Amino acid sequence: MSLIICAKDIGLTEVCSMGTIDAISHGCVTAAAVFLNMPGTEYALQKLSETPWVSLIWQVSDTGRNPLQSGQEELLEYEVLNCIRIYGKAPCAALIESDTLAKPARKICEKYGIAHDWLGKDIIPVAQSSVGLGFDNFPQYDPEEQFFSFDSSNGIYFISTHPGFLDDISMAATLDTDYSVHRLADQRLLCSDDFRKKLLSRHELISPDDAL
Repeated sequence: MSLIICAKDIGLTEVCSMGTIDAISHGCVTAAAVFLNMPGTEYALQKLSETPWVSLIWQVSDTGRNPLQSGQEELLEYEVLNCIRIYGKAPCAALIESDTLAKPARKICEKYGIAHDWLGKDIIPVAQSSVGLGFDNFPQYDPEEQFFSFDSSNGIYFISTHPGFLDDISMAATLDTDYSVHRLADQRLLCSDDFRKKLLSRHELISPDDAL
């Protein structure tokens, strides 16, 4: 079985992204999903340019955006151009998590050769937690669960993780929704040498660049 392990929400803040980059350095993460519109974006892209073996994914969501009725396509294109300026090239793929931005984001993806309809039949997303990812669920949260909770010898599976350090901004942005203190649990797991050995003994790790 092949796994794509994706660290998400990179660029939310510089402090949060420092934790993500630290987790990436331990060798389990094969894809980095970056917000291209957030305070930590430039820092994240600069650091990720030093790890070209990790695929860059454009994470398109409503996080940090004003509900604009016009000009969305131009702003999204600016994000990609800014990424090319800092990182050296466009992302290989996109995760479009916004219904509002779906149409203009797909148009920009097609213009710059960014894959956008790639999760599904051939690359199968895995649910991150059976107990939920809200703050109140944290005592029951097991960050290892999604890596070993399914049984299949064939196919490519996509696993989302959210490693990162916490600061006032990242806590305020997520405390009432998902992925607040869970980031620290994911961080600790992905920095564990014992976990890495266990993971590599059972799965082949590949990147979206490999899969696509």
